[in-house]
Amino acid sequence: VQASTYEAFNDLMVLEQFLQTRSPNVREWILERKPKNARGAAELADDYVDIHAPTSR
Repeated sequence: VQASTYEAFNDLMVLEQFLQTRSPNVREWILERKPKNARGAAELADDYVDIHAPTSR
């Protein structure tokens, strides 16, 4: 992944740090979906939690 601007580089660093704080299962799930930025990765993490949350009956 290349960052051509300071903003892109900064977002890439935030994305890497964010991914390092996720569990391996969540990290793999996010990376399979190829987020374009840190915000996209965070939204995918939220989706993962929603999808895998236990259902109450």
